[in-house]
Amino acid sequence: MSSRLMLQLLAVVALLTVSIGAQTKYGAGVTLQEETPFARLQSQPNSLEGMAVRVEASITSVCTTTPCRWIGISGTGGSTYGQTVFARVDAGKMEFPKSVVGRRVTIEGVVASVARDPDPEAKVAVAEFSQENPGAPAFWQLKVTGAVVQ
Repeated sequence: MSSRLMLQLLAVVALLTVSIGAQTKYGAGVTLQEETPFARLQSQPNSLEGMAVRVEASITSVCTTTPCRWIGISGTGGSTYGQTVFARVDAGKMEFPKSVVGRRVTIEGVVASVARDPDPEAKVAVAEFSQENPGAPAFWQLKVTGAVVQ
């Protein structure tokens, strides 16, 4: 391989690494323009039931099982509610690595009641989440469709 071609290849790899390092997209990414205040998701999830929402958050925990079924998120800044919110992911469709804990995320999904979710995976995910996040109630879930981790 010529040196010029090798340099061009290295430049392309370096550019891809920089852009991937800045933001990483999961699932469908983020498409909603309007942001829902995180405090509303925490304090009034019943008013958002069935709605697609986009929130800014910090990732506080990631499941430790394989396949991964959830992440924990909490507000960044202005939120007075310190509880971690249960964000459920469909196993096999999205995998969040442990390295994202502590990073900011723009995340979107549909707010749903855990009790009314017919999917048996939801109950398994809630049990795992509750074990890792004691004191954080998981009555509501954000069924994640996409996310962008900073």
